[in-house]
Parts: sequence; C-alpha cells; structure tokens
Amino acid sequence: MIVSEADLVNDLIFNDDEIKKYIVKNTTKSLKYLKKVTKHQFNVLKKYAIRHIELATIEGYPILKFYNLYECDDIGGYLFDIAQIVSKTQKPFHDFIVTSKGVLFTNVYPIFYNGKIIALSEIGVRYRDFLMNIFKQYFIGFVIDKKIIDSENFKTCKLNKNYYIDGNICRVFKNFNKKVDFAKKINIENGYVIFSYPVYSLGKHIGYFVKVVSLKEIPELNDLKKETKKTFLVLIVAYIILILFLLGLNKYLKTEKIAMTDKLTKVLNRTGCEKYIKKLKNYTLMIIDIDYFKRINDTFGHDVGDEILSKLGEIIKNNLRKNDIVCRWGGEEFVVILPNENLKNSVLIAEKIKNAIKEYEFSDNIHISVSIGISIFEKNFSKTFKKADEKLYEAKNSGRDRISF
Repeated sequence: MIVSEADLVNDLIFNDDEIKKYIVKNTTKSLKYLKKVTKHQFNVLKKYAIRHIELATIEGYPILKFYNLYECDDIGGYLFDIAQIVSKTQKPFHDFIVTSKGVLFTNVYPIFYNGKIIALSEIGVRYRDFLMNIFKQYFIGFVIDKKIIDSENFKTCKLNKNYYIDGNICRVFKNFNKKVDFAKKINIENGYVIFSYPVYSLGKHIGYFVKVVSLKEIPELNDLKKETKKTFLVLIVAYIILILFLLGLNKYLKTEKIAMTDKLTKVLNRTGCEKYIKKLKNYTLMIIDIDYFKRINDTFGHDVGDEILSKLGEIIKNNLRKNDIVCRWGGEEFVVILPNENLKNSVLIAEKIKNAIKEYEFSDNIHISVSIGISIFEKNFSKTFKKADEKLYEAKNSGRDRISF
C-alpha cells in the first residue's frame, strides 16, 4: 500500500513534462522554480506521513531536498548505492533505510525525458508513523540491531538490550527483566502477544517490525477465557502450525521458482515461460538468437560462451519494461513476451535490445550481434511462435544482425 502512495506522490510532482524541462535546464532560475513547486507539495504531503522528498542527479548527488530536520534525517550516502541500482535497472527502487532519526521507507524513481533518465526522485515515508495510523489499537515499532547504527536519538529496547527502539512498544513493559528473542516471531510476556517480523535494508537484516497485542484483544482468547490451560495451549499450537504452514508454503514457492528459472542466465526457462504465457490473451513475441555462436564457442571455449549467455539474459532484461518477460528457450535462443503491445512499439524495443547487445564488450574484447524475429499474436502460442521463428530465419538469411517482422 505504501509503495502505491509513493508512486502517486512521484507522479503528482515529477511526472510532468514542464517540470522535466526545468530539470534539464539546470539553471539558477529553473532550480528556483523547482524549489518553489516542490516545497509547496512537500508542505501539503507532510500531513500524510511523507517525511522526505529529494531530487537528485542520476549519480545520486542532491539537487533539491526537503525534510523535517527534527522528524527525519535524509538518506545520505545510501542514495549513491541506490542510484547505481536504479540507473542499471531503470526501474523504481523501494526499501527500508535506517537513518539517525528512525527507520525510513525510501522510494527512488528514475525520471525519464525523451527516452533517457535525466534525474532521480526520492520519496521517503516514516514507516512507523504510517503504521501507527493504521494500527491505532496496537503498540508498534521497529527494533533496530545496535550493530547497524550508533545514534543518540534512539533508546535501548526494554525487551532486548541488543536493539534500539523506534516506536511505542516499551510503554507496556515497565518492569521487564527478561530478554525477548524476536527471531521466534511470536512471544507471550506479561499478558501480551509480541509479534515480530524481520526487516531488511539493501539485502541486509537490520531488525524487526514489532506489534504488541493484549491477550484480551484477541477474540479467540476472550471466547476461551473460562476454558482450561490445555485449550489455551491448543490455540497457541494452532498459531505455530499456521506459521509452519506459511514457512512450508514459502519454501515450496522458492522451489517452484528454482524449477522455472534457467540456472545459467537466471531468467525463466522454457517451462516457466510456457506457464507465464498461459495467463496471457494478447501479446507480441520475439525470438532472439546470437549470430555465429558456435564459432564463439569453438574459438574461445564454452566457459566464455556461458559467460556471454549469462550476460545476455541480463542485458535483455534491463532493456525491458516491468511487465515484459524474457526466457531462455534453449541454447543461444531467447524468447521475449510483450503483453498487450503493438508491432510498432515491439520493433522499437527490439532495436533497443539489439543495439545494447552490439555495443556491449564481453571478456576478451568480444562483440556479438543478434538476429530477431517478431510476430504479433496469432490465435495461439504455437502459431505465434512459428511465425516469429520464420521471421528469425528471414533475418538470418538476410545477413544477420537485423530484425524481421
């Protein structure tokens, strides 16, 4: 939910051609205008848990930024790392960031103008404020591992002194001398259930989101108030079984994902692609084939060939949009699916992919080219694939390094 809120804010402020023209100008006058507009928007949005708005260069250097110094710190050096990720993927980035004032949920967006990234926008939400507005009847907060940050702005958590607390959960535990293990996910202490959920930042575990609920507020326990302790234990076991089921389901989904992913290129394999296609009713299909790939394997060896295939999957993926899909169909052949797309735009996407591959320098100063066959949807997958395959051979027979449709 909070990501969609940030998406809306980004669209309202920065997804405007007039604003983008001022960003491109980058003059004192244009920056003054941007500051005026953005400041007005920020002052309105502060009421809705928005704590930080920043406009930055594609490298992560600040152009303009607005935040309440007493409520939220800016994300500082993190933005340089995030900028590299966004510039590479050309897609929005969403993650938790620990600042000296609290846990911030940051949303960084690439701003496009005439097909190129001209800047980055960052919308920061103090996640705790947002959650407290939702869970008014509960005590909530973040517990942050002290190894992550050293800040005088945080108090030590009464439930576990290895963590700082950003929230109000300690109010209900005045004289508490035990040590809660948040990794257990559910703890029961002093008539309260302590739910904890792991939180990660840039792939690193930073702590837990914690919700504390009185046993009296759990309807199931109120109904069982007069029952025996044995019945209460059965209920706790039921909670544990549910958690184990969810963990098992998660493991199953991970296993299924592995089964549908090509081990070398990390994109979907043929099985995964076929499963995805079954959900679609209209799409454009392109087949991408490396030119003279056998010659590369024979000259440089299969290790180099595998390296090229692995990188090729990444290049194709980085030049597609959020809902597009790429899979390795077999050997040096890749299939791309563009849902609900017309032929004209599909050709432009194919050109972008073909040029990106041709410009990339692989190890041993190797440059490669690809041939691409494109077909719009033809009644079913088999007919669509056959048409695209025919167009691929047409491109190959016409001299390679080209697109046929």
